[in-house]
Amino acid sequence: MNLNISIREVEGAVIVDLAGRFVYGRECDKFQERARQLIADGKRKLVLNLENVIFCDSSGMGNMVSVYVSLRNRGGELRLVAPRERVQESLDVTKLSTVFDIVESEEEALASFR
Repeated sequence: MNLNISIREVEGAVIVDLAGRFVYGRECDKFQERARQLIADGKRKLVLNLENVIFCDSSGMGNMVSVYVSLRNRGGELRLVAPRERVQESLDVTKLSTVFDIVESEEEALASFR
């Protein structure tokens, strides 16, 4: 299953809805390209909706870290929304759950930017 990416703006934040497998290869490349363009366009509040991501390997995690660092270096913020149990376990094992702001809902993510 490929990674599907859809992007929308809500309340001044960019919501990136991801669905499928966030893994090494085209999926990560496609995500990285879209994220870089958003950041280059001046977007500083990004929300990654992980609710429909069924698997995320180390490349997917690395891509999220890269986006996080790029945003932070430009005064931006990143929120992760509703990772499934398997993705959450990977975040916990890698200790990335202590780095990322992880919230339960899109509404909570948007509220945290206010």
